[in-house]
Amino acid sequence: MPIQNMVHTGSSRSASLADYFCNTRNVDELEHSLERLVSVKRLILGSSSRIEPRNSDLRLHSVSGLGLVHICAGREFTAEMAPEAANRIAIGRVLQGSCRMGLDGQEHDFTPACGYIVNGSPSRTTHFAPGTETQTIVADRRKITSYCAALLGRDLDQDVVFDTTVRMDNTAGQSWSRAFEFAAGEISSPNALMRTLPAAREQIELMLFTSLLFSQPHTYLDNLLRPQAAAPPFHVRRAEEFIEAHFAEPISLADIAAYAKVSARSLQNGFHNVHGMTPMAFLRTIRLQHAHRAFLRADRSTATVTDIALSCGFNHIGEFSAAYKRAHGVLPRQTLHHHGAARTAAPQQ
Repeated sequence: MPIQNMVHTGSSRSASLADYFCNTRNVDELEHSLERLVSVKRLILGSSSRIEPRNSDLRLHSVSGLGLVHICAGREFTAEMAPEAANRIAIGRVLQGSCRMGLDGQEHDFTPACGYIVNGSPSRTTHFAPGTETQTIVADRRKITSYCAALLGRDLDQDVVFDTTVRMDNTAGQSWSRAFEFAAGEISSPNALMRTLPAAREQIELMLFTSLLFSQPHTYLDNLLRPQAAAPPFHVRRAEEFIEAHFAEPISLADIAAYAKVSARSLQNGFHNVHGMTPMAFLRTIRLQHAHRAFLRADRSTATVTDIALSCGFNHIGEFSAAYKRAHGVLPRQTLHHHGAARTAAPQQ
């Protein structure tokens, strides 16, 4: 089958957005695509004649700083990767099959029970067994380091370095797998809000980075998890003021802690003491309150649930509706339609 190259353009899409799909039995085509898109130097075919060549898929999705590479290996091959910029990080999982990666002089085996993280992009080789399917999210490593520094409330001596292997069969791994699956789904969806709203994209990044930093071993994990004294009420009040003033913006725990001038861990403990919830849960509560008030005063003939949700900082309408129903016992549209202000034109004389 021929390679199909799909580039989305238009005023509502970022000019840098490019989605690519290749489905082929032609190894030269696949090698050319991998070389051009993900820095593969060459492909080496497996020698087993028992393998029936099947179509191989390469799918690439990109949304302003986040990339998703989806590979389905129709037959056995080894990909030799060229080194890339050290500011990239590749985080991946094996959906089915297995692959072996040679990295920094060591061999690592990856399966659905064990994912991978490549810090920076050194030269490496990856051997794909036939029928193997992988997904890899590529992100800016500097952003993760910056976010970790903000969470700790101090500058870091070096970049965050993660362990290469990611266990997917324990509690932390399953939590990370859910975050990965959600982010991958949003990156690959042509209708995702993150493609048109920078705030939605930032929220996806923060969710992904937070889950990664708190669930996977890395150079600063012990510092993030180390018990800290609860922030005094004064700092909690500063955080509350910041949340109330910026609830509609894509603010993170690190942003709130930086304004309150305490570490994220200390602030979380302070919020638990004062409110019995985390700062981010408090932020969600404030957003729900503002959305509820907006529904009550909105013109129900023209207002929409989506518009009000977005204006209050929510970027996933399904999650917003579920959270709103838990808080108020009804769906947002019910509040809007039954209690929103009716606007009627004055009768003509």
